[in-house]
Amino acid sequence: CGTATAILTASGCNGSLKWENGSTGSTLTVTGAGSYSVQCITTCGTSSASIVIKSGSTPSTPQLTSTKTELCGTATAILTASGCNGSLKWENGSTGSTLTVTGAGSYSVQCITTCGTSSASIVIKSGITPSTPQITSTKTELCGTATAILTASGCNGSLKWENGSTGSTLTVTGAGSYSVQCITTCGTSSASIVIKSGSTPSTPQLTSSKTELCGTETAILTASGCNGSLKWENGSTGSTLTVTGAGSYSVQCITTCGTSSASIVIKSGSTPSTPQLTSSKTELCGTETAILTASGCNGSLKWENGSTGSTLTVTGAGSYSVQCITTCGTSSASIVIKSGSTPSTPQLTSSKTELC
Repeated sequence: CGTATAILTASGCNGSLKWENGSTGSTLTVTGAGSYSVQCITTCGTSSASIVIKSGSTPSTPQLTSTKTELCGTATAILTASGCNGSLKWENGSTGSTLTVTGAGSYSVQCITTCGTSSASIVIKSGITPSTPQITSTKTELCGTATAILTASGCNGSLKWENGSTGSTLTVTGAGSYSVQCITTCGTSSASIVIKSGSTPSTPQLTSSKTELCGTETAILTASGCNGSLKWENGSTGSTLTVTGAGSYSVQCITTCGTSSASIVIKSGSTPSTPQLTSSKTELCGTETAILTASGCNGSLKWENGSTGSTLTVTGAGSYSVQCITTCGTSSASIVIKSGSTPSTPQLTSSKTELC
């Protein structure tokens, strides 16, 4: 190889030795490849022998490949060395073109010829156990043709959705359960998310503890029958709202699919006016009756005997009263019917009993 020399030694000759270059002696130093010969000479003749010295090969750099680039647990990988023009020797002393390894690390091999050695190495990594991905969605419920974007995060490998697509996001168009896998050389982990069908909002029913309010009174409004969340016009939430004045009040029923609304009117109550009482008779005689009439009431009328309406027929003397009732209270009026007097027989006298 290169400028290297070789010493040729001839033995077993029973005469004198003569090399092809004319030199004598049992040894010859040569500096290049070729065929070299020597003669053994006696008085009876000559015999000869030759030897071939070859050109040595510079070792080529071997190529290293592996059946696996990462190892998980007790997995093994087979390393293969190729392209060596000499003999192969692994760092653990073993020979041959393949080596089975059981752990992560850097592995090297030498290609050895008479002219020297070359080497190559390969790194086998420790595989990573797949982490469990987290899935979030822009919407938890879908209405009509709406879509939701699912996002997977926290995966330490590659992501694959159940429909075969890859990447961290997936756009879905319908309700259902959607799953994604996190894939590494050591296996797979998965996560799933459920997207529901949204509900069309139902129309809420509104009731009130009072339909009219007087003075500083309050009314409690109650909304029922909503299949979503409730929001009153003043921004408050919940199923009830306390109001302090007359007006129109509305509430919304909100779902992911929209809103519906309902309203109720609370009126201002009226202070009861004082009714006016009149009678068809002011005095009653015997079995006579009188008709009492109440007028000027801005509410409902109720007589002291419990009867209602604007008139009351009475059969005896006494004091009679009526109430005018509104949501804001009551007012009353009364009338007195007297007993009439039976006429007495008058006494007649004269200044004269006879006239001339």
